[in-house]
Amino acid sequence: MTNGPASYRDRIPGHVADDAVVRLRLTGSLSKFPVQDHPEVLAAKGDAGFVVLEGPAGSVRRAAAAFRRQDATPVTTPLADPDRNTFPYSFQSMIVAFVIAMAARSFVAEGFVIPTGSMAPTLRGQHMLMRGPLTGGEFAVGLQVGAPAPISAAILNSAADRLLGPRFPGTAKSEGWSAKPRQGDRILTHKTLYHFRDPRRWEVVVFRNPANPFGRAPTYIKRLCGLPNERLWIVDGDLFTAPTTSNESLDWDAFQIQRKPDWVQRALWVPVYEQRHDQGGMSTPDGFGAFVPNDDEWSLDGPVWSFRGEQPTQLEWNRRAREFTNWNAYNVGYGNTPDGRGRILKGYTYPSPEPTADIAFEANWTPSSEAGSMRWILEVNQHRFEVERIADVVRVRMRDDVWSEVGPDAGWSEWKTATVDPVAADVANRMTVWHADQRLSIWHHGEPILELPYDWSARERLGYSRKRLVTSDELNTLRNGETPSTGDPVEAPVAKSAVLKLEFTGGPCTLEDVQVARDLYHRVQRNNDRTDSNPARADILDRCRPTGWGFGTHPSNLAELGPDQFLMMGDNSGASHDGRFLGTPSPFVASMVDETPYVVHRDLLVGRAWCVYFPWLLPLGGSGPTVVPNMGELRLIR
Repeated sequence: MTNGPASYRDRIPGHVADDAVVRLRLTGSLSKFPVQDHPEVLAAKGDAGFVVLEGPAGSVRRAAAAFRRQDATPVTTPLADPDRNTFPYSFQSMIVAFVIAMAARSFVAEGFVIPTGSMAPTLRGQHMLMRGPLTGGEFAVGLQVGAPAPISAAILNSAADRLLGPRFPGTAKSEGWSAKPRQGDRILTHKTLYHFRDPRRWEVVVFRNPANPFGRAPTYIKRLCGLPNERLWIVDGDLFTAPTTSNESLDWDAFQIQRKPDWVQRALWVPVYEQRHDQGGMSTPDGFGAFVPNDDEWSLDGPVWSFRGEQPTQLEWNRRAREFTNWNAYNVGYGNTPDGRGRILKGYTYPSPEPTADIAFEANWTPSSEAGSMRWILEVNQHRFEVERIADVVRVRMRDDVWSEVGPDAGWSEWKTATVDPVAADVANRMTVWHADQRLSIWHHGEPILELPYDWSARERLGYSRKRLVTSDELNTLRNGETPSTGDPVEAPVAKSAVLKLEFTGGPCTLEDVQVARDLYHRVQRNNDRTDSNPARADILDRCRPTGWGFGTHPSNLAELGPDQFLMMGDNSGASHDGRFLGTPSPFVASMVDETPYVVHRDLLVGRAWCVYFPWLLPLGGSGPTVVPNMGELRLIR
């Protein structure tokens, strides 16, 4: 008994000899096979969409090649769907893609458009661009939702360049394409992250508005500031927290500062001055620019400042021209409200700008000799902080101002020192100094080298900023809704705005790329008429009355957070309706989620804001239609 010919499908392996008899199975129709052209093929038959060829391997190979050229169905895709390019097939594909997209939107990521400027400048809502003709600096101005566009000429004419400050109205302009309103940033939200870990302080979070989860603005985006099971108190623009305890055992000195990580802090500095933006020779009230020299040997014109003398010298921040406050140029557009009352005008946050203690400074200092030294001095909150670059070290120290009456060397903390490359003639030193969240941080050539934290309690910080002693008894009186005989220290003005000085020794030197910035500042304000807009129990309504203090802003209304409760606040604190004022939750949230006012429950969290994936558009060719994506504004959200 002999075996039949070897059988193959689609192709015959190359090792099979041409005279070997084989059987080959192909996909296709026999009607398309030219049998008469291949008499050497012993047999050719077709059945159920297949063709079987039998004969010498060489002849079958040639016949199969001819068949493939004739047949419309390629043998390389025997499973191809003949209906693949039809409308029903395409429609089914669209349905599948839509289902996948909706599943991703529901469980993975979702896009949102920022409507307002409550998170500016971190995230921009509807806005327009303005430019300072004197500095060349460009900045965004928020537009009130529902306000007329373009913004009124009266408001524009009063706008101040963000690099010059509110004392110089009329120094910002908007012309041509830059005057066109722009939509807010488009962001992506990571919706699954909080299923795997808890939310963290300082993250930017999207959540359902507990006061109106189904209204015109059902979702909010804010920065997470308060965590579950803690008390929070805003003092002098910073956040202080303490563990939750019974009311009877409240320890006011337990409120300790919450510091931002460096990667968050770097993203939150608001520019106050940038040397690379020339002031165009504009004269300030005392005839000087951002810094005032103490002698005539300084040349402060152009991109390089130079000192020609041999004696010790000093530059001091020009507080007559601009104090360090929480003024925000982004808010100038909010004066363009439909009722014409101007909720926020000239960037002033209601009721007025407040001094801020958190300042950053950065510059390239180049001495002319190795004997040169530079000292950075900040006087704020009744204390003096010094950072010195001298010889081969950078060092930092601080002292209370009360010691200044004793002598220049009295009361100082020990120098904290870091060793760096020695000072060399004509070699630049990149110095960066941050004073933020009760901590001095120093960088040299971009590398962190020193830190000097100091841990005042919230009570001490309030006292230092007001230049008065604040006692626990006074705070307990305020907590009980009464005013102490000495007055309310929270309502007292800050005693003195920050003083920034630069001192130099060792002869001539230069400064380049000088930058000054301020930190995010959380305002202390009273409630508004939206705080008690929902029905609630009498005790809850009493906490949310419009005349009362905002949540976490005063001892009478400390932010007390229970399990799964968070406090959210906007970066643009003067123009943000956030956790300080959310007030009574809607009846639905109160009955189904949490009736606690002001807070955001964990069940209302949508996810963490991850990135700006599609910023506002630019005009085509500079003056054409606004259709060009502004790719330079794509960024992660810090």
